Amino acid sequence: MSSPDQPAGSPAAQRRTVLVVEDEELLRAVLCRHLVHAGYEAVEARHGRDALKLLKAGRPVDLVLTDMIMPLMDGAELVLEIRRRWPELHIVAMSACTPAELFRFGIPHVDGPFLQKPFTSQDLIAAVARALGNGA
Repeated sequence: MSSPDQPAGSPAAQRRTVLVVEDEELLRAVLCRHLVHAGYEAVEARHGRDALKLLKAGRPVDLVLTDMIMPLMDGAELVLEIRRRWPELHIVAMSACTPAELFRFGIPHVDGPFLQKPFTSQDLIAAVARALGNGA
């Protein structure tokens, strides 16, 4: 999902690519739209297995934005596999659950940025920019 009318002077002027891994279709579309509006290229995956398939196929990605609770492969499994295969790849985790709740569900803490749902588009763009080293 890319947009030819990216905002001039956006923090993502370099056209960095974000892989959005979210099982809820509407939320995935909204996240991608916010990222594209901010100047990023957004690529979609429905769950961890889809994300890994794209990455293994060589799809260039600068950052993975992943939900933590998904069918087939949860975010923690995805993050562990990414860290094993592509340790330089930036990751931002997100969930409606707090990290403590995720832990109680058996999903281990993931190091790195975490977005608690619901969050604003400004929170999203700021977290992505920070993770990529483009902002405060």
